[in-house]
Amino acid sequence: MTKKCTFLSRRIVLGSALGIIFGLLCFAGFSSNSNMPAEMVKYQVWSWSNMMMWSTIANRFTIGVVVAIAGFITKHPMLDLRIPAYIRGAKVGLLISLPLALGALMGPNPELAKQGFWMVLIFGGIIGMIIDLVITKIAGEGEKLNQEIAHCCSHNKTEDKTKDETKQNESPLDAKEPPIKEDDLNQKID
Repeated sequence: MTKKCTFLSRRIVLGSALGIIFGLLCFAGFSSNSNMPAEMVKYQVWSWSNMMMWSTIANRFTIGVVVAIAGFITKHPMLDLRIPAYIRGAKVGLLISLPLALGALMGPNPELAKQGFWMVLIFGGIIGMIIDLVITKIAGEGEKLNQEIAHCCSHNKTEDKTKDETKQNESPLDAKEPPIKEDDLNQKID
């Protein structure tokens, strides 16, 4: 029986769920803003065809998934310094929010566009930080994940090797063919 890699699975499931929740909350905050100019009101509608809503949810979902996978990184590769979960999450959140923030700059009102840019970027960093802190607390990070993956991979390789050895030890003569029925013989003769 294969051991399930629970910590990584938990990180990804939690990161995805939290990302979707934060995406819905971000769009709810955007859509409830009563100070929005008339040309932006059409983007505040909860609708299946509203691309602003879907891009916000997809962006925050992506933050959750990437933060979950980034849980393996606990040390800076060149400086050999420990990276706390909140800094790792904030960096991922800022980086992934950048395209959405640049899209906010395309708005018709330059002052509102700048405000939207900074809000999307800052909230992306905060969301990444919160997601990483929560899933690290629940599902672990770094060496704990690396050990689990190594154990799962070595366990699966051992199972595969055992299956291969079993197949090699079987003789083709050991294979049993189903018995031929008399009706089948009569049909083949006719």
